[in-house]
Amino acid sequence: MLACAGDYRIMAQQAGRIGVPELLVGVPFPTIALEIMRCVAAPEQFQALLYSGETLDPEDAVGRGLVDAIVGMGARS
Repeated sequence: MLACAGDYRIMAQQAGRIGVPELLVGVPFPTIALEIMRCVAAPEQFQALLYSGETLDPEDAVGRGLVDAIVGMGARS
């Protein structure tokens, strides 16, 4: 959730997954977290992401709006 709250979200290529897996184990999901996800997720993907608790690899995360860019593991700004 913290990563999705950023203004510009960058994810390292092949470094992990992003999503809302907290929902799979019954962690309470506060309203503010729901609104953060609503703002970043592609509108047509919002419900599917929240209902499934699915985590996404970097390429899928860009396509679904959770990440703005992917960088190589050795990339520097």
